[in-house]
Amino acid sequence: MPDPDGPVPLQGEPLRRLLHQHRIYVYRAGQIERLTDDPFYRDERPQWSADGRFLLFARLDNESQTSLWLIPAEGGTPRLVVESLSPSPGWLGNYGHIDWEALYDWWKGPPREENSPLMP
Repeated sequence: MPDPDGPVPLQGEPLRRLLHQHRIYVYRAGQIERLTDDPFYRDERPQWSADGRFLLFARLDNESQTSLWLIPAEGGTPRLVVESLSPSPGWLGNYGHIDWEALYDWWKGPPREENSPLMP
């Protein structure tokens, strides 16, 4: 999210507005690229696909409804994957922490073993 102007608010509506600016960025070849920029959502917990071609991430809307989205790592239009995660973590979660692992996980295939004849 962008740097706040002045001190970071610790509670209430000013904090919610600040958190609502969370977006997904990638760092590639010495440059930071923003992948998401929808003002209706707060983007959280990006996870790479096993092949590195996509990012799965959570979105919270203004009513704290949570959904899962997928976006190509090179950029493009995010695609809705799961319309609603339940229960909603709320905009602040539990004392400022949202336990995303309790809401979803993304299986990326079996672990890779070095020198395995099955791995490229």
